[in-house]
Amino acid sequence: MPVVGLGDARRANRIDWERPVQIIAPILAAAKTINVSAVGMLLLTAADAALNVGDEVALEVPHLDASDPLIVHGRVVRLERAPDFLRVAVDFT
Repeated sequence: MPVVGLGDARRANRIDWERPVQIIAPILAAAKTINVSAVGMLLLTAADAALNVGDEVALEVPHLDASDPLIVHGRVVRLERAPDFLRVAVDFT
């Protein structure tokens, strides 16, 4: 699988966390978290999602109790493209 971006420059411990999220900028796309850390999140989305390294993104994370969703902002720092999916690494800092 081709990898575009920074490589494995982990700055924080990851926690496995699988939740549905919505990419709301710069595109609209359903996604799912793979893991999260204090400085970023790894997402899984559709292979045809039009994202590029360097894109600023906004993500809508639903609350479990159905209150208003959390909106988080970050920058795409790595993409891993495969025929059936796209992994997107987002840096919050």
